[in-house]
Amino acid sequence: MGAGSGQSEAEPAFPLYDLSVRAGFRPRRWAYVLVLALAVAAGLALPPLLGVWPHTSLRFGFAALVVFEVLKGFWILYTPFLVIIIYGITSCLGRCFTAVPDVKPLKGVKVVFEVTSRGFNHSAIASSVASAVYWGGKYIEDFEVWLVVEEDARSGFFEELSRKHGRRLRVLYVPKTYVTARKTLYKARALNYAVQVRLREGLATDKVWVFLMDEESVVGEDTVVGIVDFIERSSETGKFIGQGLVAYANKWGAATIASAGEGLRPVWELGTECAALKLFGKKFCWKGSNLLVRADVEASITWDFGVLGDDLAFGLIAQEKNRFGWLWGLLYEQSPFTLKDSIRQKVRWYENLLDIMLKLKEANLFWRSMVLLELLVWHASIFGFFLWLLPSPLSPYYLTLLLGTLVNAAYGVYFNSYFAGTARKDAALKFIATPIALAVIAVAPWIGLVKYVKDIRSKKEHGFYVVKK
Repeated sequence: MGAGSGQSEAEPAFPLYDLSVRAGFRPRRWAYVLVLALAVAAGLALPPLLGVWPHTSLRFGFAALVVFEVLKGFWILYTPFLVIIIYGITSCLGRCFTAVPDVKPLKGVKVVFEVTSRGFNHSAIASSVASAVYWGGKYIEDFEVWLVVEEDARSGFFEELSRKHGRRLRVLYVPKTYVTARKTLYKARALNYAVQVRLREGLATDKVWVFLMDEESVVGEDTVVGIVDFIERSSETGKFIGQGLVAYANKWGAATIASAGEGLRPVWELGTECAALKLFGKKFCWKGSNLLVRADVEASITWDFGVLGDDLAFGLIAQEKNRFGWLWGLLYEQSPFTLKDSIRQKVRWYENLLDIMLKLKEANLFWRSMVLLELLVWHASIFGFFLWLLPSPLSPYYLTLLLGTLVNAAYGVYFNSYFAGTARKDAALKFIATPIALAVIAVAPWIGLVKYVKDIRSKKEHGFYVVKK
């Protein structure tokens, strides 16, 4: 069961994710645990059967064996991530996931749905804005959609969109001349400009909340219910920043391998965000969408960091003085349309992480170490695909890590395919493509490292590639 199809001609054309879609999801945790147990058993049993463990000779030479063990040793660093993802899937997708919060229409505060875009993907922008206007109007008395785009993207499309949605839509053009104090670029520059506008207009107060979205994000009914529920409970919980899961369901399957690769993202979020909040009261991962923040809190942090990776930088700084909460609602997005764009997207993520670790002044030693750990694990992941075949006492453990990762990614494919309403045969195709997709992701950091170093040597500014979605 996926996006509803019961839209009338008078309703906007976008995927209609109503509460029945969310309520119909079945976590099937028992099936996940069973498959995971089988994967562990296979991981422990296969290396001895294949004759790769235990090793009885240094057939590759001592020096080669040492190199192999060091490379595989970095792969072991993935263990805590695997464990917390397993905990996230088994603990965060219970009754609380499908049970709908009891909310009333929100009054007394203003909500700004902020869509940040380069301004050229008109179809995605129209769908994103329409979904926010449609569902926002059913639950929130005072809200606006702010569409933040670069000045050079100005066109008749935005004028037409403004006429269509009237007072609910405000198009904010970022002037070419706008420069932040730390010379921040790209999306963060646009986000910071919107903060400055709110400060100038007296909207950076505790009576205004900002919900951040990407241009391809589609708001569902559960998205808005989650926003209202979080705001209503904020005075009680003392949490003024919230973030929830993203389902990569829109146009899911446009590129088989790219879509399969998105399977790792929701389970990664379940582990490093939801489970981390439950266990430690802190998140270890951030993204720039499905993010709700009170406007005065956002203004106290700003988006002016002078580095790539605005979402991670914001999260690291915000978490030092603020408590994060979990948004019940999902936000619905889409994967890149081509394998090439999927690789470019992951390369950009890698550059963001590296830039944060090396340049963000506000990042303390602990967070720099966490980012470094994530980078090392990502680099080592490519070795996890084949080095377990080499003689080693730990080969069963290496293979278990690999199979556990495949099972988690496959569960993510199941998660995305449900909300996409995809036929079983199409979902099966993504399952088959998952190992290939993970191999592609494993190659990305090496490409990113070469590109990052090359840009530094040539004194070239790190570019921001807009992924086609």
